[in-house]
Amino acid sequence: MATLREVAARAGVSTATVSRVFSRPEAVSPDTRAKVFTAAEALSFTPNPTARSLALGRTHNLGFLVPDIRNPVFGPAVETAQDRARERGYSLFVAAGEGRSADELDLVRAIARQVDGLVLIAPRMSDTDLEDLARVTPVVLVNHTCGELPAVLLTSDDGMSQAVDHLADAGHTAVTYLGGPDYWLAQRRRLTAFTTACAARGITGTVLGPLEPDFVVAGRNAADELVRTGTTAVVAYNDQAAVGLMQGFAEHGLRAGRDYSVVGFDDSWLCEMTSPPLTTVHLAFDDAGVTAIDLLCDVLDGKTAPDAGPVELATHLVVRSSTVTAGLPVG
Repeated sequence: MATLREVAARAGVSTATVSRVFSRPEAVSPDTRAKVFTAAEALSFTPNPTARSLALGRTHNLGFLVPDIRNPVFGPAVETAQDRARERGYSLFVAAGEGRSADELDLVRAIARQVDGLVLIAPRMSDTDLEDLARVTPVVLVNHTCGELPAVLLTSDDGMSQAVDHLADAGHTAVTYLGGPDYWLAQRRRLTAFTTACAARGITGTVLGPLEPDFVVAGRNAADELVRTGTTAVVAYNDQAAVGLMQGFAEHGLRAGRDYSVVGFDDSWLCEMTSPPLTTVHLAFDDAGVTAIDLLCDVLDGKTAPDAGPVELATHLVVRSSTVTAGLPVG
């Protein structure tokens, strides 16, 4: 393997110049950079990544925190984030929240000094804690906002409006929303979008919740009350709650798509595994993973404007068989 000294001799420059080309290329003239790169290519020279990281003051590691590793919706985000991080020269450390804000904070503090930056999906930490964390290492948020920190938001408005329209077109004059935890921004946005959509269609919108994880169990337990009230159309906070709800209704001898309509939120792989397949609102978590890594890398490279605002990714309804699509006689 060629050495730094051999590259320097071939390019006719000092070893310090070669080192500078690979650690701080902007500090070297274009002509000199070209000579060094040509020499390095001819000698098949690859700079030592550890040495380069030390020179740059970087680890070339990124942290990626998901709130619940069991939730299937986060898999695509992790997969695409890992691929994009690799493309941009980073390794990705994935961690899962413990379900409590204090545990989550301890976790990110433990890894913050071992990475160049963090992506946090729906963190439960306070704004004060997030701002303190951002003073230690760059932070990008997904489905959460905090001051001027870079963020990626999966907006609820379009998908929720399409879901309510779909149910209203099927003949439902009343729809129930199974709400998620109040401490998540996504819940607050979905609830607002739900009430707005119901008002726009002139139908009755009721709310049951908030649900707490385990979502499948919470959804199953909610079925008893919904059967008692005669509910025939439900939008659940996420796919897991919708699956639990379908299980609970089945225990009463009722079937989705025949006796009632249910819509989930996320479009995780669970939707194709239910019987019948679940109608749901698609959230582009795969795009969110890529976008968040790009934002973080841009911050590290000094390319992100401080007042750029959140990047918003639209949602849309995916119709399957868990909803009655026409002529439902509402009970």
